[in-house]
Amino acid sequence: DTIIPDVLQQLNFILSSILSESNIEMIARVCNTPVDSITAILSAVTDMIGMLNIILPSAIQLLDITKCSTISPMLNNFFDTALCNYSITAFAWTVICLSLSTLMGLTMILFRSSFYNNEQ
Repeated sequence: DTIIPDVLQQLNFILSSILSESNIEMIARVCNTPVDSITAILSAVTDMIGMLNIILPSAIQLLDITKCSTISPMLNNFFDTALCNYSITAFAWTVICLSLSTLMGLTMILFRSSFYNNEQ
């Protein structure tokens, strides 16, 4: 939980040290780019860090919600109920329905042969 805020604090510190006028001019000279380009990039990075600071609490809450200690009891309850209770009931219903279907099919074949009595 503390890694992400620490990284954001370090990014803020680095960005604040770069944002001084002399540092921007030095970076522009070293990279051989206009100062406006460096300023635009730093502005975009500042905006992204601001968005990360806004999103961070929600992301931490999402991580807390999806921890194994939260999800595991729900999955255990779901699979225990599904595998131990409902699967046996479903198997019983399947056997009963297939048995009735087989019995009805055999009955139809029996009645058909007696209804159409073709003696040759």
